[in-house]
Amino acid sequence: MLKDAKQRLKRFDTRLAMWIERVPGSWLPFFRFLAIIAHPVSIGVLLATTVATLYVYGLNIMYLATILFVLPLATLIKLAFRRKRPETIYASTMRIKSYSFPSSHAYTSMLFALAIITSVWTLFADAVGVLVGIVLIIFAIAVAVSRVRLGAHHPSDVLGGALLAAVIWLALTGPR
Repeated sequence: MLKDAKQRLKRFDTRLAMWIERVPGSWLPFFRFLAIIAHPVSIGVLLATTVATLYVYGLNIMYLATILFVLPLATLIKLAFRRKRPETIYASTMRIKSYSFPSSHAYTSMLFALAIITSVWTLFADAVGVLVGIVLIIFAIAVAVSRVRLGAHHPSDVLGGALLAAVIWLALTGPR
């Protein structure tokens, strides 16, 4: 049963990775740029700055501040799963060697996007809030696609990171 699940996961990853490989090579410099700005440490600094800024405006930042403490969660989960990265040149030349599942880039960028969308929506429940939301979700999706296209992750790694972010966000914001 476990062997069958692993085979299905491998087929899923292979099919989705082949589809993502169709993204033109001319996008690779942009994807490398995303890898830098969407690095979990960069996102943490950006989120901390956002928390401080929103605090000045008197917004309830408790869940945003809590998100700062759950940012390292993906790293802890990586230690539990110990899934190896794809065998690619990009993955073999990464300076920091870590496991693959879940993608910390996808996790932190999606968590950041959801947190900011929620905060902006409390300020601007109009076209501005919708526009910011669309831009941030596109950003998080672009980060996820870039991790696969560069060869740093399997597709299921980025999906796992994004889903983990959604679960954390739901747990912190609760049903509305």
